[in-house]
Amino acid sequence: VALLVYFVVVTLVARVVDRLKAAEEEAHSREADAARLLEVSEVLIEERPLPEFLTLVASMARDAFACESVVLLLPHDDVLEVAVTAGRDLSPDEVRRVTPAAGVRSALTPQAPTSAGGDEQASSIETIVLTARGRPVGILGVVGTRLSPHRRSLAVAFANNIAVAIERAQLQEQALRMHVLEQVDRLRGALIGAVSHDLRTPLATIKPSASVLLDQDTDLDRPEQAELLKLIDEQADRLARLVTNLLDMSRIEAGALVVHRQPLHVNEVIKEAIGTLRPLVGSDRVEVNAPDSLPSVYADHVLVHQVLVNLLENALRYAPQGTAVKVSATAKKDTTGKEMVEIAVSDSGPGISDTERARLGSRGRVTAGPARAAAPPGGSGVGLAIARAFVEANGGRIAA
Repeated sequence: VALLVYFVVVTLVARVVDRLKAAEEEAHSREADAARLLEVSEVLIEERPLPEFLTLVASMARDAFACESVVLLLPHDDVLEVAVTAGRDLSPDEVRRVTPAAGVRSALTPQAPTSAGGDEQASSIETIVLTARGRPVGILGVVGTRLSPHRRSLAVAFANNIAVAIERAQLQEQALRMHVLEQVDRLRGALIGAVSHDLRTPLATIKPSASVLLDQDTDLDRPEQAELLKLIDEQADRLARLVTNLLDMSRIEAGALVVHRQPLHVNEVIKEAIGTLRPLVGSDRVEVNAPDSLPSVYADHVLVHQVLVNLLENALRYAPQGTAVKVSATAKKDTTGKEMVEIAVSDSGPGISDTERARLGSRGRVTAGPARAAAPPGGSGVGLAIARAFVEANGGRIAA
């Protein structure tokens, strides 16, 4: 009897100890799962870039499920593509098994493991649809293991965190896009307001001059006709320069500015820029001091030419009549010892106030002179912005 009682007590104690051990292991497992979920939540709070977050969370999921691989599929151009893989890369057949067929409904809950053609040797795959507010945003695939009900719940929690991160990234991208569009619309409106008058001014001169020349009843001698034709030519050139600046600004804003750098001579570019502004340049209005011994520079000829045209036109417009605009070029070395050529355009105009210097190179007209003198007509407020963008695109610097 004593021996029988002993065995009964031992059996009961063993069962109790076994259950306690199982409960302890389950508690440790749930504690580890909770720690992993907390770690994922902390990663989510850190607002990492989405690719970095997906890579990290896929690696964490692989460790949590002790599987061969974890794969995340996200939509791209309305097609599900592998965004990130933790573990071994999936074969094309495994990717097809993870990706739902077009036109076939997929449940939002974890799917039972599948194997290729019923082959028990093939890696099993379980899929979970990533959902945010009831909207699918991707698929999580667990390869090489069969998830218990508890592990499936953990996989769903991982999927929910990933879905939240993806949705937040999409919302941030949309918000950024809206902000950029608002800025573009605001700047476009400001630009249109700034140049509308400048576009009308040359047209208001060209149209009546051409009408007078076409009027058969108007008796004009040859000098008067030549004067009107010269006026039309000058205003047409002015209008062409304004349109060119607007097109250049559009290219800069659209990110379509292409730089073709090649060796060029500074003297030739200066002469070409002066020739472009010939109607504004008198016989002695521009003084050039650029020795022939200057080294060639490596830059885009067209862009540098446009920079000099904008700077010279600005200087000629602000310089008082009877005064000269000076253009000088000297060979120098920068702080790193690299050879460079510095081109300076200077005039004897009213100057720029200290408070306005910070705005140089931004779009919009800058007030000239300490007394805030009225700006002469003909400027659109984009010339210096284009000059800064073109110079920096060539790897140079521009400053007042």
